[in-house]
Amino acid sequence: MATRVHNRLLGRTAHQCHGRMLAAVVTGLVMAGAAFWWPETATASSTSVDGWRIQTQAAKPPSELTGVSCPATTVCWAVGGSSIITTRDGGSTWVSQLAARKVGTLRAVACPSITACWAVGSFFRRTGEVTTSRGEVLELVNGSSPGSGHWVNEALPAGTQGLDAVSCPTASHCWAVGGRTIVSTTNAGVSWSLQTPPSGVTSLEAISCPDSSRCWAVASNENEVVATADGGATWTTEPIPRGVEHMDGISCPTSSDCWAVGWTPGPSTGGAIIATTNGGTSWAIQRKPQYQLSAVSCPTSSACVAIGLADSSYATSDGGRNWTAGGGMPEAEWVAGVACPSASDCWAAGFKGTGIGVLVATTNRASTWTAEPVPDGPSMLTGLSCPTISDCWVTGQSSDFTIPGTVLVTTDEGAKWSGESLPPTFIWPAAVSCPTVSDCWAVGSANGPGAVAVTHDGGATWTSETLPPGSGQMFSVSCPTTSECAAAGGFLSGHAEVVVTSNGGATWNSEPLPKGTTQTTSVACPTAPHCWAVGGHTIIASTNGGHSWAKQAIESGSTTFLGVDCPTNSACFAVGNKTSSSSPPIYSALVDATSNGGVSWTAQRLPSGVSNLDSLSCATQSYCQAIGTARSGAPTALATSDGGATWHAQQLPADLKTISGIACPVAKECWATGSTSGDIDILSTFTAP
Repeated sequence: MATRVHNRLLGRTAHQCHGRMLAAVVTGLVMAGAAFWWPETATASSTSVDGWRIQTQAAKPPSELTGVSCPATTVCWAVGGSSIITTRDGGSTWVSQLAARKVGTLRAVACPSITACWAVGSFFRRTGEVTTSRGEVLELVNGSSPGSGHWVNEALPAGTQGLDAVSCPTASHCWAVGGRTIVSTTNAGVSWSLQTPPSGVTSLEAISCPDSSRCWAVASNENEVVATADGGATWTTEPIPRGVEHMDGISCPTSSDCWAVGWTPGPSTGGAIIATTNGGTSWAIQRKPQYQLSAVSCPTSSACVAIGLADSSYATSDGGRNWTAGGGMPEAEWVAGVACPSASDCWAAGFKGTGIGVLVATTNRASTWTAEPVPDGPSMLTGLSCPTISDCWVTGQSSDFTIPGTVLVTTDEGAKWSGESLPPTFIWPAAVSCPTVSDCWAVGSANGPGAVAVTHDGGATWTSETLPPGSGQMFSVSCPTTSECAAAGGFLSGHAEVVVTSNGGATWNSEPLPKGTTQTTSVACPTAPHCWAVGGHTIIASTNGGHSWAKQAIESGSTTFLGVDCPTNSACFAVGNKTSSSSPPIYSALVDATSNGGVSWTAQRLPSGVSNLDSLSCATQSYCQAIGTARSGAPTALATSDGGATWHAQQLPADLKTISGIACPVAKECWATGSTSGDIDILSTFTAP
């Protein structure tokens, strides 16, 4: 039986990983994609409901970057929003990394070594006019190469507020702060415990810990520095110079030396740099720059770099006796975090424009800064194929249509995901089909002409294959074996097209279609000879591997077929919608089924209130899941376990806004893609009841 995957494409669906391709992407907030599954051992998550749960977030283009940490001059991590990116080559390339559970808003990251990292942030909740936050901590689980690592949530004590900063002097010891919260771990994140800040402290903003006993933190609203010398058993306040406010950054390279930055009030608010060289006994102002400052990093007791508003930077090489203004930061409108692994090398993180993260770097202690390439990961998920319940491939496309498409892969039921790139010209992947855990074909568009790529090593490498001249966007692909595939799409002229290969993609041929076939948006091939394709109001079939096709069913012009799946050579299900003749028209979902190889097709009875079904996946002749949209606009999933005699609605997570693709490798165990209302792409898993 072929692997079936289905997804929506601008209201149309393609089989075996059918994708929604958007010609334009809204800047700023981008819909999130999701995929779902539920093994028997699944753990609950914050978005769980019976049978369904959000499981994993996919890497996405960062809308902003607020924290950066560099344990070496060639290795850094940066975070912001729900994004985590890393470089292992000194910033020449940055790649996204994936989180294994839902991510809130990340604010900071601390990496004491190139193999140990923690990121912190907040989940926000609004009730009426009141917004509350709770903290989150993610720990890095390293992969074998950049981007192959993934991040896992760690449990925090009840009452932990949102976290804004983290400092880890060793791979075992970390402190994180935010609001009135201080939490710490002494066992590499296995457990975290709350510590007690000084009375009245409610705005902890930044923290720096030079060793496992001593830490300093700043409280921006209270204009205080708080410190501990006993690992957090007690915290006390330290006096700072009058007139210094809103301390937002601190860096302590030793147990004696610390620098903190903030603002100075006045007719024209400026910045402030204060320092201690006696372990906090006294603090003194070293400089009042023109612009307000947001962060500082001091790799040694002599060298520091501070950053702030108006892409300003300041540097010292003599412990602060002299501070010099640095060069401008290209593209940066705001910088919020800085990390200097050496006296000369620094990275600063922020954003440019609306919802675009930026990284700038210097190799000469802030004299000049250069912008570095921020990864533009998938802003939407477009295709899905799962040859087994453990192994899945998901295609995604970037909001920047000059960036190659992405393939996300899991081989362990979604515990971790890795990212892979398609060939450079493959811009718009729409669908993927994997007959084995090693062999996959992806189809889509090379910015106009059709595109197809193949991997025979589980996605480690992808190679382009050649479609016939004139082939346009491919919407769907189905590969029942490693030799035979059929893909459905359209010619550049706009006419329907099906292309097939019988030699593993060495050659692809465009085959003639029955007269009157106007669209082909979905294809399913349960075995090499037998294929079905749908589009518009037509169902067509082939019994010779797609080399010739015949019409099997033609509905009225008010009917649109969007997806098809065929678990056997005789059983097929086609989904879509039909439109009433009333004014305004009413849309109703439809499922047509055949159990005799298409000799006859029968409309099946569905629950009321469903306006459209985009795609479906059938693990067996009896068990299918179909997904679409209710008349209310909410996402809908329907299931049958009796071959379509009855269909019943599934309960979806409350925060799911759309559902757009599904693959059921076995009965009652399915993956799907969809979106939440946030600005991130996600992957999630469910098990159907």
